[in-house]
Amino acid sequence: MVKNITDSPRCICNAVETCSHFLLNCPLYVNQRHHHLNNIPYALTLNNLLYGDEHLTSEQNKYLSMCVQRYIEFESQTLSIILI
Repeated sequence: MVKNITDSPRCICNAVETCSHFLLNCPLYVNQRHHHLNNIPYALTLNNLLYGDEHLTSEQNKYLSMCVQRYIEFESQTLSIILI
């Protein structure tokens, strides 16, 4: 059974749900974004968060990717709890 799927393009905060909104702007996730992403010592752009930065080392990009992954996993779990 699939849960929490909707045809609405809106986030539960009522803004349009985009990658940029989820990763950088949603007010509902500000605390977790701060916890998982604001300690990254690199530019927090959508492109860097999704694809890495060619100016960073492989290890730095790996760290960036792991931070984003933790943020997404945590928010997915939190959102599932909210919507159930």
